[in-house]
Order: sequence, then C-alpha cells, then structure tokens
Amino acid sequence: MMEVDYGQAQIKAMSDAVAAGTLKFDPAAVADVVKVLDGVIDELDRQRLKMDRGAKNTGLAGFPSAQQLAVGFSGKADQMVDTIDQYIVGTIRLQETFLRAAGKYAEADQMNARAIAAASAAVPGRTT
Repeated sequence: MMEVDYGQAQIKAMSDAVAAGTLKFDPAAVADVVKVLDGVIDELDRQRLKMDRGAKNTGLAGFPSAQQLAVGFSGKADQMVDTIDQYIVGTIRLQETFLRAAGKYAEADQMNARAIAAASAAVPGRTT
C-alpha cells in the first residue's frame, strides 16, 4: 500500500498543539464538527464499497486482452480503496483531535480505538 500524507502532518501539528494546551475548542462546536465528520466517513465508506465491488465486476469478456484490462482496473481500484482507507483513518484522527481540544477525553479515546480498528482493517490482504 502506498502511503501518502493526506493531511496527516497537519493533523499531527494540531494534535501537538492540543497536547501542549495551546489549542482549545468549545465542546458544543466540536460536537457539531464531529457529527459533520461522521457524515464524511459514512460517504467515504460508501465510495470505498462501490470501488471495491466495481473492481470485482468489470463486465469484460474472457478474451486475453480483456483479462489484462480487468487486472489493470482491479489494481487501480485497489489503490483507490487504500487511499480511501487512509482518508477514513485521517478523518477519525481529526475527530479525535477535536474532541481532545474540547476536553472530551473519553470520547477521544473511543475515536482512537476506532482509528486503530480502521487502520487494522485497511491492512493489505483483508477481505471486504
């Protein structure tokens, strides 16, 4: 899986500022942000499923050239699924950081566990 920094450096910088106590957010505002980000994650999950299913249903004939195309499409789809997985984990990490900035540590810990589970599920060779 190709690892690309899809905002991870910025999320880490924000998390570091929260840990240092220099960044704080209103808990009510953070609840709204977390809810919006839940919607982002839900949509990413839907797109991931579509991409994963689409890679397996190319509709191409059994000719050798069609089989080669199917392999290529499948590889690109797998790369896209990996990228979506990284976005999902990053979005959960962002939720965790916002929750910590609002002093909602128990909820932030739950998000941390969710991010770990999502990252574990994104390991190559998983079944979907």
